[in-house]
Amino acid sequence: MGLYHYSTQDGDTIRSGEVAAASLPQAIRSLQARGVNPTELAEARRDEPAWGRLGNIERIWLYQHLADLLESGVPIAGALQVLAQDAPSSANAARLRTMSQLVASQGLTMAEAMEQYPRLFGNYGIAIVRTAETANRLPQSLRMMATYLENSGRINERLWIPAVYPIILLTIMIGINGFLTTFIVPKFIQLFYELGMSHDQLPFPTRMTIAISNVLPPVTWSLLILLLLLAGLYLFTRKSRRVQLDLAIWSLWLPIFGRLNRDCATARILGMLSLALDAGMPLDEALAASGPAASNELMSLAMRRAADCARRGHSAAEAISTARILPPALLWHVQTAERAGNLAEACGKLSQSYLARAQMHTQYIAATLEPLLIIFVGLCVGTIGYSIFLPLVGIIGELSS
Repeated sequence: MGLYHYSTQDGDTIRSGEVAAASLPQAIRSLQARGVNPTELAEARRDEPAWGRLGNIERIWLYQHLADLLESGVPIAGALQVLAQDAPSSANAARLRTMSQLVASQGLTMAEAMEQYPRLFGNYGIAIVRTAETANRLPQSLRMMATYLENSGRINERLWIPAVYPIILLTIMIGINGFLTTFIVPKFIQLFYELGMSHDQLPFPTRMTIAISNVLPPVTWSLLILLLLLAGLYLFTRKSRRVQLDLAIWSLWLPIFGRLNRDCATARILGMLSLALDAGMPLDEALAASGPAASNELMSLAMRRAADCARRGHSAAEAISTARILPPALLWHVQTAERAGNLAEACGKLSQSYLARAQMHTQYIAATLEPLLIIFVGLCVGTIGYSIFLPLVGIIGELSS
């Protein structure tokens, strides 16, 4: 069921309103049955945020508190109204109040109210709520969605926290080397020339440092400009499916981080698949809903292919095998769980397993990169210092003799 905005004219007075209906012809018939002849009728569009969806913390808060209120016997419209009074964001509080009014006045379900803001809640979240409402399991599914979001947030934390120190160290290294080669080295070189040394008389390490200091600033500025251009190009083309697919392929086949990205995407897919099956969603719809959770267009496309296979009557293992991108060992686990009748539980455990492997891989990369970066910083700074002070040692030796 959707929501349609209509306008009607009675003499000089123009009135407008909204009506819930499954289709445009049904909306017209519904209005005519109420004695309203609309002059304009179109699908209602809500004020969507310009960027992204609800934050992870805000969605967890929303789903947990909504589940608590529904289990306490509060109706959906009343629960949304209560949550609107305590929403962390004023904009989202207004949207929750609008959803409450739609449920109360138009008779929309929770999923149909969420459909008015698809970018806020995500298509897979709306699909699970719709299935849970049909199976009369909305509070339980909302609580499971909050748990899934918490686990998904842990994936990001476990990936980024070990990578913070190497990134900071690399930034400091670039800054120190850029400062030395841009401001310090030229001062010393000018001093050497004033003391009567020619370029050919300088030691080889010093000449190399001079060459690097001449090349590094323009190269650095060129790289910064290139990065800004690439960022701008991405912002203009990020909605293109082809761009998203190319980036997805590139991220999955990186030399070091490709396996890590695949494990993280697999963990998200299995977690969402477990959640969808627990909510009572059919296998084909659950596979289709789990694809967008990967945040990878290639993985999402593969899960849509698996959903088409399941729609034709194939088993979960056969459907997942058609995706051709998930780990081969996963098929054996899925096949065994499907025979035992605990596919949802097995997918949840497998999600935690791939999450643990991604965490170990992240820790290994961080543990390897940190000492290498420290050694590299020491070598760079030491080389620059050695090349600067080597001519001074020669000058002091000549003066003392």
